[in-house]
Amino acid sequence: MVAVTSVVDFQGARTNLVVALAYFLHTVANVSPLEVQEHIKVCRAVRLPLILECDANAHHTVRRFGK
Repeated sequence: MVAVTSVVDFQGARTNLVVALAYFLHTVANVSPLEVQEHIKVCRAVRLPLILECDANAHHTVRRFGK
């Protein structure tokens, strides 16, 4: 997971914003990795807007498209 914090102008006010990218491994049954869950929890606790892009392999075990 990679995350950056940036200051943006939104509706005439400057605010902090977190943008994160996470890759979900297809070999792990847990849909949302712990690192992602913790990042969401922290952003909620300090009231930071979060844009989270998640890349999941098409062969993820949850989708049942295994080899």
